[in-house]
Amino acid sequence: MALGDCRHKLGVMRELLQALGKDVGDEVTIHLDARIA
Repeated sequence: MALGDCRHKLGVMRELLQALGKDVGDEVTIHLDARIA
């Protein structure tokens, strides 16, 4: 979801947040290497 300021919001499964040691509202950085679709 585009936020309008060059940032996007991406839903993340709770299991992944726990594996990363993150909580709801924590900031994470995502690097996209290739387009899948």
